Amino acid sequence: MDPDEVRQALLALATDLGARLRTAGKTTRGVELQVTYADRSTTTRSRTLREATAHTPVLQDTLYALFTALGLQRARIRAVTARVNNLAAAERSFVQLTLDAATENNRVLEPVLDKANNRWGTGTVHPAALTNPKSHATRPTLRPRRPDRP
Repeated sequence: MDPDEVRQALLALATDLGARLRTAGKTTRGVELQVTYADRSTTTRSRTLREATAHTPVLQDTLYALFTALGLQRARIRAVTARVNNLAAAERSFVQLTLDAATENNRVLEPVLDKANNRWGTGTVHPAALTNPKSHATRPTLRPRRPDRP
């Protein structure tokens, strides 16, 4: 896998984990990344977060940091796996207030995205980086109606 594919896989994992945590009403204090190589050997790294969260960008940044810390140059990666641990009920967790508008906007937006995905199916609304450009090429194109036909 090239680095872009790995980052895309990590983003998909973070998005899925965040949505699952919020749907279950849970937060996490720990994130674990496991990388499986072509020879089926594995490397596992974990990190304890400063505060409990179910916020996708925090999970994403943590997974990116764990992967970057491995310092892999040309490793043949077979799979990446992400896990969370130290779960707690969301109503018993506290969130540090921030003056960063982007962070606060994401925290408000995430439950709305979760509702849309729960109503219309998982993946209905997702980060643009997870969109496969090849899937658009195979989609049939609509032809404009000819004026001489109803």
